[in-house]
Amino acid sequence: MAGLQLGGLVSGMDTQSIIDQLMTIDKQKITTKQTKINEYTKKKDMWTDIKIKLLDLKFAGNDLTRTSTFMTKEATSSNSNKVSAKSEAGSPNATYTLTNVTPAVAGKVTGTAVSMSNGVKGKIEGSNTWDDALGASGLPGNIRFSDYPELGITAGTVTINGAAINIASTDTLNLVATKINGSSANINATVGADGKLTLEAKNAGDIISIDQGDSNFFSKFGIDGGAYTPPVASDYVRTLQEIKADGSSTSDLKNVQAGFFTINNFTFEVKETDTVSSILKQINYSNAGVSAVYDSNSKKFTFTAKDAGKSIVMENDTSNFLHSIGVMGAGNSTETYAGTGSSYTINGVAMTGETNDIVIDGTTISLKSAIAAGESETITVTNKSDKAVEKIKTFIEKYNAIVDLIEENSKAEVVDNKSTSTDTVNSKKSENSTVSKGLLNGDPTASQIVTTLRKALTGQVNNVASGYDQLALIGITAADSKSSHLTLDEETLKSALDKKPEEVLKLFSNSGKEKTKTVSFTTGSAATISSSSDINLGTYYTGADSTAIQNRKFSDYSSGVTSGSFTINGKSIYVASSDTITAVIDKINGAGAGVTASFSSGKLTLTGNNINESMSLSAGTTTFLYKTGILQEKSEFDGVSARLASYIDPMTKYKGTLDDRKTYFEKQIKDTTDWITSYAKKMEDKQNRYIKQFAAMEKAMNTSNSQSSWLSSQLASLG
Repeated sequence: MAGLQLGGLVSGMDTQSIIDQLMTIDKQKITTKQTKINEYTKKKDMWTDIKIKLLDLKFAGNDLTRTSTFMTKEATSSNSNKVSAKSEAGSPNATYTLTNVTPAVAGKVTGTAVSMSNGVKGKIEGSNTWDDALGASGLPGNIRFSDYPELGITAGTVTINGAAINIASTDTLNLVATKINGSSANINATVGADGKLTLEAKNAGDIISIDQGDSNFFSKFGIDGGAYTPPVASDYVRTLQEIKADGSSTSDLKNVQAGFFTINNFTFEVKETDTVSSILKQINYSNAGVSAVYDSNSKKFTFTAKDAGKSIVMENDTSNFLHSIGVMGAGNSTETYAGTGSSYTINGVAMTGETNDIVIDGTTISLKSAIAAGESETITVTNKSDKAVEKIKTFIEKYNAIVDLIEENSKAEVVDNKSTSTDTVNSKKSENSTVSKGLLNGDPTASQIVTTLRKALTGQVNNVASGYDQLALIGITAADSKSSHLTLDEETLKSALDKKPEEVLKLFSNSGKEKTKTVSFTTGSAATISSSSDINLGTYYTGADSTAIQNRKFSDYSSGVTSGSFTINGKSIYVASSDTITAVIDKINGAGAGVTASFSSGKLTLTGNNINESMSLSAGTTTFLYKTGILQEKSEFDGVSARLASYIDPMTKYKGTLDDRKTYFEKQIKDTTDWITSYAKKMEDKQNRYIKQFAAMEKAMNTSNSQSSWLSSQLASLG
């Protein structure tokens, strides 16, 4: 707009005010358009929110099509110390009574005691004591250093095996020992009755490294000059080579040599550089199914099958390792330690098993300990509805979120501008009232969404048992006749889930699509199947115009055929969007499926090549067999989740209905913004024109006034 203008100096008129009034109507037009932009933005955001909520509803519905949601089972035991169980989803409800139980026992062998050194721990015994220094008696370990300054113990930090230990003047010998034991030095510090400090490594073979640092603690208690016992590693961690080289060693492991041995058909190699520890790790980490351990107290090796009932077979010990540790007899090339199977009576039937696990119809019963004759324990398998209830609650929550959003924003209310009260549009409007409309008021797409969702949820589902074929029958109903909002009667739902969870599952998950089909034959004839009706792939096919449709690419018209594969007699046939019916027929005939495909009078026919042989069909990942009428798809058989998905998918897909709505409002925002920009330029031009016109008027009036004054002066001079 133009800058500051000082008009009306000649005319006395407020020309700026006049120009502003002349521009008011134009400014109102821009304000109206800006209000429209705000409205379009809110509507665009509203449709984005609707899309998100519809997808949330679809995903919640998908959860209700899974067997694991509804058929979860709970297996309870009367005595879990003796028998336990777990059931897979879909396992039948049952009670299993067990008696006369003898659990399976794993094969096991413990060798004879082996001559093996447990090693020596590094050790330092202090040479000084409290008694030596003070002649003290009683509890020298609890005497504070600060109480005897004549000892001259200085505070500071000492180091043991890299761990810093702070020595304070107020410490006692016992407190310092506690600090050492709690550090990362891996040392056991003890204080004798006479106040002598001893440091000993926790593990055989570990050294003790000390540094007195800035305290004289070690020297005062004779640690730096005390008796030192050097460490010796145990035979468990020394290499076979090191054991053999130790002339003082009497270890039975001196007889072990490089070689091999086999356990349960798994062969292990022994090297001179191996240790007992590394050999046992090889066994324990393998798939031989054996646990091998060494007890340093008894000096015996024990091998146990990891699974009850399994045996241990040891063979071909060329390394002499198994013989040396006493688990294979001298001179034996094979040794078997057999496991024993289980025996039990279940529901009155005596049985035996190789392991302690009994699998019956998806329930695994595990025997833990014996159950004597005359005693019994029971396993009870029942429905566990908690998961299904929570998933259905989530589904209802997601459904209510979308319908409540649309219904709330579709309202129109009468607003009394004086009292600020509201009422429906059916109320009588006063002269002071206005109608406030929601963002979706009058939007047919929004209205259609609610109507379709409500229909999908309230309709009956075929092929579901009576009493379970509608949501209302399992406790899911509308809050009232005026709303689509759903409410849940949890007790009714739990009752339905406890009685027939498989029917509740079908209510949600049923599909009207034949995913597979077996085409039978008539004796003496080949199996054959044709399209259920004339193929109507889109708008190009009419009547007998079969040639046109047969050779038209699926992608060239609204055929509904998607890319993917289907199978005939186990042979996969791939369908591309660029294919034609003729091209797919050629693929079928060349697939080696034992079937001949043909097309005539608008129908596809599949005929077996051999008589008295049935034909198996699977829809796979393409819609070809559905769209050609070979397999049937009947929406009335769809469950609630399938109905929702079939409606929501095209609505929410990329460039689908909801994207179109969003795109529409984005275009309105852009077009309106462009209009405002253009109109603002026109307003600026108009205002500049007004300014120039008023300036010209002022100039003309000034000229006229000047001429009038001159004329008056001339007339006055004549008089």
